[in-house]
Amino acid sequence: MVIRSMKDRALNRMNVSVAEIGHQDVWRRADLAFVTVAAGKSVVEKRLSEIAEFLRSDPRYVLIDYQMELL
Repeated sequence: MVIRSMKDRALNRMNVSVAEIGHQDVWRRADLAFVTVAAGKSVVEKRLSEIAEFLRSDPRYVLIDYQMELL
């Protein structure tokens, strides 16, 4: 329920898509992918860094790892 709430808030606030990509069967852990599209690289980088700050700002989550991949 916490993961679902966080995914919904990220979707509404930051105009990104969110998918749970790993650890679906593990309690209290999740691997999530956030995806966004923009015309400029700087916009994408800024939006993804805002997501990391969003996750760090809520005490219900612990951000263990953060990776960014641009295509």
